[in-house]
Amino acid sequence: MTVIELRMMNIICSTLPKIVNELERVASALSSWNAEKTKCCICGEEIHGCGNNPWPLVKSEGARCCDSCNDKVLEARFKELKKKIGE
Repeated sequence: MTVIELRMMNIICSTLPKIVNELERVASALSSWNAEKTKCCICGEEIHGCGNNPWPLVKSEGARCCDSCNDKVLEARFKELKKKIGE
């Protein structure tokens, strides 16, 4: 093994515990976030998973919509885009 390879191995070994801790922290945050019962801001149904950004139909910060209502959101986004490009 060359000196550069040894240095790289030392760097990897020294940072690996920090990376593992950060991954565990993120995984814990995600599991608690998914465990919360979130309601769709459009139809009121329970959201499974992370939900979707409801902009432009709902502009409240942190609002989420279900997959079914996301179809309406996408349609509204396309309409806004068409207005911006002049169609």
